[in-house]
Amino acid sequence: MTKQIVGCACLSAVLVMASLLLPATVFSRAEMGKIPHGLPFSFVWQSVEKQDPPSFPRSYTVMLPQEYPTWVSFPRLALNIALVAAIVFLALLIFRRWRAGIHGT
Repeated sequence: MTKQIVGCACLSAVLVMASLLLPATVFSRAEMGKIPHGLPFSFVWQSVEKQDPPSFPRSYTVMLPQEYPTWVSFPRLALNIALVAAIVFLALLIFRRWRAGIHGT
């Protein structure tokens, strides 16, 4: 059981970090000061005010923090990982019970 919990936590950390690869859409110049990234709750914000987009809406992914000011909320990151880990663990339990029910009858 401990291995499954650790495995679910590792998988959820990978999934939450992979959510940073999804672009965030900006609809106006004012929103470029703090673009939220991360799922299910935003935990990284980045300012891309230095860029001059040709038009709106415009999508941005996370860019180098050395070039663009970046803020990270570690409590929100931990909340995301815990939430995704709980969902993955519950899905694993439901799948195992469903599979045991099929093979048991």
